[in-house]
Amino acid sequence: MRSVAVLFAAICAFSVFGDEPRVSKSDIDTITGTWQTVGWRIAGRVVNSNPHRQTFDGDQVTFIETRGDRIEKRTATFKLDSAKSPKEIDIVIDLGSNKGQITSKGIYSLDDDVLLICIGQTGNRPKRFEARKGDNQELTVLI
Repeated sequence: MRSVAVLFAAICAFSVFGDEPRVSKSDIDTITGTWQTVGWRIAGRVVNSNPHRQTFDGDQVTFIETRGDRIEKRTATFKLDSAKSPKEIDIVIDLGSNKGQITSKGIYSLDDDVLLICIGQTGNRPKRFEARKGDNQELTVLI
């Protein structure tokens, strides 16, 4: 009987602590919608670019860039894990021949109406919200 109880506990633990990301319902609710990029740094360099927006809906994110009269859109899927510290985001790019093959690993912070996303450009997940010269990280501030 004791071995049955241990097996049951192990199965329950695997179900709760398996590989599925744990997401706070409030993070999904809060991130849903359109965000405007107000700051962007890549490896210590401030990027002054065309206006950018990111729209999160379900597990999809659309990157929208205005270039003069043109509007360019790119899509990706994303996963959040709000149980980690710092909270984690994985973005899977849906572009061309690399569709679904490139996963950008990052961290995020969601505080009321400010969203910070820091992505590692070399496949490594950042540990801090920084994008200093030589660290191969991209930091985006959205409102």
